Order: sequence, then C-alpha cells, then structure tokens
Amino acid sequence: MAWTYESLKLAYQSLPTQNNLAEAANTLTNQTQVIQGDIATQDIEKIIVPTGEMFTINLMANKQPSGNTPPTQEDIIISSSWNFVRMLNQWNTIETSNPIVWNNAKQVMTGLMSAELLSSNSVNAISNLVLQEVAVWQPPPTTGDLQTAGV
Repeated sequence: MAWTYESLKLAYQSLPTQNNLAEAANTLTNQTQVIQGDIATQDIEKIIVPTGEMFTINLMANKQPSGNTPPTQEDIIISSSWNFVRMLNQWNTIETSNPIVWNNAKQVMTGLMSAELLSSNSVNAISNLVLQEVAVWQPPPTTGDLQTAGV
C-alpha cells in the first residue's frame, strides 16, 4: 500500500520491539498480505497446456453445434469450450475483481470440468491464482523514512 508517514509511525509503534530502526524497517518491508488479484491468461495456459487439456478444449471448440433446440449436452460443452478458448485468446487478464467476469469464467470452467475436459486439479490451480501475496508497504520503508516519521 502507498503509505504516509503517519501510517508508518503507527505501524512502527505496533511492532513488538521498537529499539532498532534498521530492524524495524526490515520487519515492515517483509510484511505481506494476500489479496485477490487478476489472473494472467498465460498463467492459465501454463497449467492446462502440459496436461493436454488445452488441446482437447481446442478440439471441442472447433466442432460445430448440432443446431438442435433445445441444445444438446454436447452443444453446451462446445459452447463452453469456445468461450474458454476465446477468453484465453482475447484477454490478457481475467479481472477477478469484476464479479461478472470472474463468475462467468468460473461457470465456464465448471462446465468444462463437468464435461471432463478440465480436471478438478487444474480448476483448483487456476482458482488459486486469484490469491496473490504482495508486500504491505510499497515502496519499502527505509530507516530514513522511519526517522522522518518521527519514531
């Protein structure tokens, strides 16, 4: 997080030991938090290409739907495959902070999993990409910053 000298001073005061500024700056620099972040589509491909799942999904996405009304189960799978491939090819990231986008992506992955085109391991690995560990203090505070904060 972008910090202020006031927030830095409060963080310093909450540390268990406050006698060594260099140690305090290092402790604050090493603090992390887990946030919900966007997923790079290339990271998804790194999960599903080695397993062969991407190849199978691409094959299914290139099939023609039957045109039946109501659609057949295979038509639904073809549609999910096509949506998944389009998502990976047209987007650089999946914005998980946008509930409509992320829920749609999860729905497509769930459909592919139920059709046994994506394994539960792959879906779990993709879902875990959402959680990202980031530094709490950006830029990392220095001893000089702590001194300026008046600690």
